[in-house]
Amino acid sequence: SGHLVTLTCHSVQGSPTPSYTWTRLDQDKTKKPVLGYTDPKIGSLYITNISQFEFGEYQCSASNDVGAETCTVELNHELGDGAIAGAVIGALLGALLIILIVLYMTHSMKKQKYKDTKETEMQAKPKSSTTVAYEGVPTMESSHQASVTSGGVPMATHSHVYADPDGEEAEA
Repeated sequence: SGHLVTLTCHSVQGSPTPSYTWTRLDQDKTKKPVLGYTDPKIGSLYITNISQFEFGEYQCSASNDVGAETCTVELNHELGDGAIAGAVIGALLGALLIILIVLYMTHSMKKQKYKDTKETEMQAKPKSSTTVAYEGVPTMESSHQASVTSGGVPMATHSHVYADPDGEEAEA
């Protein structure tokens, strides 16, 4: 389809040189004019930009003063290996594209579901806070031990006593 097709009918034995005419035969073998350019001297029929409507049976008549002869040619649309390979490659690429789209959509849905699950867990889980309450913060006059509670669990702390340069006790 869409290409130039040349049909040639030639007689090397015709004397005097024959004149050539081309006709198209429809399904009933009725002669129809051809769509294209004919050269009656060399017997060629040129069909430019051929479409499916030009496929069919063509008849060439060679005639001179001595007589006339005819021959018929069937013009078919056959796919070449290149067209078949192109169709197969196109189909495979189309299938690959569909598979990639499905994988992307599946991944996106799983990612969104995971994100929604994490948000639900975060909303359902109470925020934990650690409260430290000091009971009886030690002073210079008090004991060097203090009781600390963390989340209701008592903890003991020890302070270190040392002497400063003036000889007085200090806590660290």
